Amino acid sequence: MPWDRARRIDLPGAARQAKEAAIQAFPSQIADLGPDPADAAILPPHVLARFRRPFEVVFA
Repeated sequence: MPWDRARRIDLPGAARQAKEAAIQAFPSQIADLGPDPADAAILPPHVLARFRRPFEVVFA
């Protein structure tokens, strides 16, 4: 991975809101499917936290 080419792009509020709306549009991926631990959400908390970052990393 050419990490020296990585660039951080801070997202404006509207982009962050759009990303959150996109996440919420797929409740079957983010909500627990039942009371059993095996029924945990498809996307674990650490993945959702990455999706919710106020920036993106791109390679230039």
